[in-house]
Amino acid sequence: PGITVRRYSNNDITWEIARKLNLGFEMRLFDKVELQVDYFTENRSNILLERTNLPSSMGLEASVEANVGRAKSHGVEGALTYQHSFSEDFWLSANANFTYATSEFLVADEPDYAASGLPWRSRIGYSLNQQWGYIAERLFIDETDIANSPIQTFGPYMPGDIKYKDINRDGKIDESDLVPIGYPTEAEINYGFGATLGYKGFDFSFFFNGLGRKTFFISSFIKIPFQNIPSPPHPLQKPVIARPVRTLAVAIRTPVPKVLPPFTLHATQKSHRINPIRWLSLFHFCAEFSGRH
Repeated sequence: PGITVRRYSNNDITWEIARKLNLGFEMRLFDKVELQVDYFTENRSNILLERTNLPSSMGLEASVEANVGRAKSHGVEGALTYQHSFSEDFWLSANANFTYATSEFLVADEPDYAASGLPWRSRIGYSLNQQWGYIAERLFIDETDIANSPIQTFGPYMPGDIKYKDINRDGKIDESDLVPIGYPTEAEINYGFGATLGYKGFDFSFFFNGLGRKTFFISSFIKIPFQNIPSPPHPLQKPVIARPVRTLAVAIRTPVPKVLPPFTLHATQKSHRINPIRWLSLFHFCAEFSGRH
């Protein structure tokens, strides 16, 4: 028997402190148009974060958390409403809304990346929902191409696998080459508009809403086939043909390579499971429409 430490006590942990400001403006014109605009900001300190910049020589068995983080967020929200009666039986109602909100780290527990020549690794100045990943340059052509490229340290790879960019040019691809990619994982922009047109006992309505400035990584279980085939595969197993799917998301496109990714029925290449910019989708625009009559 032995002792395992899962968490260290810390009597100095305390509540986060938030300072908020909200400013609002309302206006009504001609008893038909109503406008509401709100500006909001929040500065939060004493954020509880895991201490990642502790030397291994301390001999800690579990992570340590402390109130060391600081962040701020701000945004604006607006709503516009219009109502008009053409007669007792004929009327129109319309509305629109728009919200923009963003955030950023002011203080985070991390090494001095600027001093170590890795300023792109710092979270300072980036959104709380920002993701980091590797930049995919292209696919490996052959073994000679692999031998003349930086070493990728996160697993075996072969011709047809993704070749990642060596950001700091040290001859290897590791965590030092992670860079901020795309927009935050939470949409910074939300908007919508709709209207209702009525005549006596009938009405027609529609509503349109959308979001923008949002990024997500496409899961490897979606982009790579043959992940759930039993081993060994059934002798009557037929290959799956991937068909294109239409989507409203605008994604980064890369030229079709001359070399295809390696084919395997039993394992997914680890180099394909790393979050690269190749599998990144940017939501410049995404919308949904609904209506009734």
